[in-house]
Amino acid sequence: MKILYVNHKCGFFGGVESFVFKSVKSLTEAGWECWGLFEKQQEFESSFGKAFKDCVFANSGRLEESLDSLKNDGVKIAFVHKIFSPQLLEEVSKRFKTIVLFHDHDYYCLRKHKYFPVTRRNCHKPAGLYCLLCSGMIEKNPESPLKVSFLNVKRFCSMFRRLKRSSRFMVLSDYMRDNLSANGFDTSRITKLQPIIAPSKTPSSGKSEKFKILYIGQLIKGKGVDLLIKSLKYLSPGWECKIAGRGNDSENLKMLAASEGLADKVEFSGWCSSPEELYESCDVVAVPSRWQEPYGLVGVEAGAHRKPVVGFDVGGIGEWLKDNVNGFLVREGDVIGFACALEKLKDNTELRRKLGMEGRRIVKENYTPEKFESAMRKICLELAENAL
Repeated sequence: MKILYVNHKCGFFGGVESFVFKSVKSLTEAGWECWGLFEKQQEFESSFGKAFKDCVFANSGRLEESLDSLKNDGVKIAFVHKIFSPQLLEEVSKRFKTIVLFHDHDYYCLRKHKYFPVTRRNCHKPAGLYCLLCSGMIEKNPESPLKVSFLNVKRFCSMFRRLKRSSRFMVLSDYMRDNLSANGFDTSRITKLQPIIAPSKTPSSGKSEKFKILYIGQLIKGKGVDLLIKSLKYLSPGWECKIAGRGNDSENLKMLAASEGLADKVEFSGWCSSPEELYESCDVVAVPSRWQEPYGLVGVEAGAHRKPVVGFDVGGIGEWLKDNVNGFLVREGDVIGFACALEKLKDNTELRRKLGMEGRRIVKENYTPEKFESAMRKICLELAENAL
């Protein structure tokens, strides 16, 4: 089976790229031939790119020639992840059957976060004219002197229309399926796909003197790290919290921890290239998301490492986090409830072990490379039979 992966970045930048890398490696081991098409060549990372049979870059000046060559080599399916150019999607769709995996809200939310900017309340509306007001018609732009620029609404609408004509849509959760349906995507072409997450083979570290709480992810408002910090002040003594990640809310979060008198208990460790070590050394993983997580892979990864999870019931989190089964599911934004859930685990080693082992069982049974490959093969064969 031959397939072309399409993404904006070629490198280890976030959850999308992690998904791409892991799935390419797994499919290659199963005998697939995987090519990569990326929007920007300057962001190429050799270790990432080596997972592919070969890489093509949209800004190389040879895009059409490269795509025609791939088609002649027998590639019939393009697996689109996160791109920004409707013209690129159009060129790909001319030659291949396209599968689009919706990792987040970018394709149907102008703000990309699905929550309102002032109230920070989650938005449950489909895309519409009111989105123009909500977005303020501006977006972040690191390359601009002001760090912001006007939204390219024409490009957004063009991409939205082009996406709807794709051969198949993929999501990781029923929550995302409902979002696509609400935005007018053909539900008969939506398929739910389970990602690949391997159970850890490394034993957890021994019991420590303090209860260790871990947050791992971006330090941005939507991730709700401020809600986690506010919940920590309600815990009884004997804990420490490590916040691993980076983002534009980092300094604000450090100031919040200091203002709550928690600076000596909350460690900001920055980005970590080996998250496995963090998982193994903690007692619980916190997923305090404010925004509606499309899925929340970090929590499932915690289960792979036998760690219970405490998370807010937003977006797709409730589909893998079952209350009192593999952790605790807390009402959206309930800071005190979040603290109570952490407190339940704090002095109960047996409960942590029980919930952690159940999390690992869930991962072992549902997130295997074999199940992923089987699902991908079935869809690709169906589309390839109808390819031009």
